[in-house]
Amino acid sequence: MFLTWNVSREITALGTATSDNVEWSLSQTEVEYLEFARRAHLGSDLTELRRRFDVFYSRINTVSDAQVFAVLRNDPEFTATLAEVEDWLDQIVPIIDGTDVELTASIPTLASKLEDIRTEVRVLSNSGLKLFASKADLQRQGIAQTMFELALALAALISALGLSVIYLIRLNRQVSERERAERQTGARMNTVINTSLDGVIVSDNAGIIVEFSPAAEEIFKHRAADVIGRELGAIIVPDHLRGAHDAGMERMRRGGAKHVVGKGRVRLEAKRSDGSIFPVELALQSATTDDGDIYIAFLRDLTQQMADEAELVEARDKAIAGEKSRAEFLATMSHEIRTPLNGILGHMSLLRDTTLTGK
Repeated sequence: MFLTWNVSREITALGTATSDNVEWSLSQTEVEYLEFARRAHLGSDLTELRRRFDVFYSRINTVSDAQVFAVLRNDPEFTATLAEVEDWLDQIVPIIDGTDVELTASIPTLASKLEDIRTEVRVLSNSGLKLFASKADLQRQGIAQTMFELALALAALISALGLSVIYLIRLNRQVSERERAERQTGARMNTVINTSLDGVIVSDNAGIIVEFSPAAEEIFKHRAADVIGRELGAIIVPDHLRGAHDAGMERMRRGGAKHVVGKGRVRLEAKRSDGSIFPVELALQSATTDDGDIYIAFLRDLTQQMADEAELVEARDKAIAGEKSRAEFLATMSHEIRTPLNGILGHMSLLRDTTLTGK
């Protein structure tokens, strides 16, 4: 911006031609000198001669005193030439201010003196052109230098912009790939959550439900649209466990111990939409997001499982009781049969080994 402003300023300064007025005034000085010289050679109209002298004299005074010629007066050659012209004018003033008779008689002398100063007047006229031409050359060189610097700055800027574009393209590609990966991850997670047989409930750090899976809808008989944005405890926690639940959430919000989070599966009681209480198996995990901690609960309805377990226990108890009865029967029969068998064996031994008598 600075280089552009500088170039514009210098071009404007060069284009305004501030030296035009000075150069014109110097050229007019020579023109007025020539007009005065012509009238002196004619010598017929003294009034016009005096007027032309006054105009020429006024031009020289302007060059000597005006501020616009200050740059020229700083040049030693110009100052010396101007001093010679002023001295010449001082010599001519008495002749011009004399009577008409004296002036008429002095015209030949005046004409010869005019030739003495012709060269100096031409030098004055040309010195301005020379000086301002040199100044214009310096201005053009300055503009060229500034334009070169501007070109370098623009080249650097374009290079920087090119590098920035390349970097932004790479960054945009990385962001696009990351977003695509996140979308794929989100799609996979949604598929897992939607197809999971366990109910999945996600809540924020304040216990507000943000996700409610279809399996959770089936288990708790709530629609996701009805419970998302509501407090978790009021939806699934039985009234007699609400105090413990609220205390645990408050403790975790304050950075306290997480007794259940990440501890595996635990059995608890939960509440359905109709208020009925049923057993569940709960696994709770936490994660940190940009919006704060979230809690993911995996819940499984144990109603059927516990019924099946009770049935199995009953069947086991019946089997154990039957086995015990069979063992007791066998033990009793073994004991009862042993005595008569021993008697029979004894009698058979007597019959085999004893001679029979009448008795």
